[in-house]
Amino acid sequence: MADPVDSETRLKIDGKLEEMATEVEEVRKWIEAVTELEMEGTFDEWLRSGVILCEVLNKIKPGVIRKINKGKMPFVQMENISNFLKVIKAMGVKESDCFDTVDLYRGADVAKVIQTIYAFGSHLQFAFPSYKGPQLGVKVARKNVRTFTETQLAASRNEPSKMNQGSSTTMQRSEVSKQGITFGNDASTRTAPYPSQ
Repeated sequence: MADPVDSETRLKIDGKLEEMATEVEEVRKWIEAVTELEMEGTFDEWLRSGVILCEVLNKIKPGVIRKINKGKMPFVQMENISNFLKVIKAMGVKESDCFDTVDLYRGADVAKVIQTIYAFGSHLQFAFPSYKGPQLGVKVARKNVRTFTETQLAASRNEPSKMNQGSSTTMQRSEVSKQGITFGNDASTRTAPYPSQ
């Protein structure tokens, strides 16, 4: 695939990708696991046409992208990226978490692209519980409803609160009452306020 960025931009992209090597690796592995395709070329080149991103969506929600454009023309590739962004926003990913098409296609902000993919991966965990594929992003806490019997609830009501018991149940008071422990009161001979300096 021809590289649509100049050499100066290429150096900036490579620098950003090196700084975010761990995140790039996690996203790469996740995309490969979802699509069952191996990365070809550099990370941003692999995603730039938008084909891989659309493949990810179709694996997660089959048929959500009806036509993936495989052409080499820039407007066709940017349309794929745009379709990916439209679908993830419709699925509930916040606008503020999404990159712009040029961020990926021109390499303007590769960090934002990675952030978007992470946001999408995290969003999948709670928005689509039926999706059982590979996970990406912060593990989302799930609701943990507990039910107690009436006997358990009654027993807990009769139990004294640890908060009301204070430190008497957790600390022995014998050390404090020993002879000689005065917490500095013996050394304090001043009765008047401190002089101003």
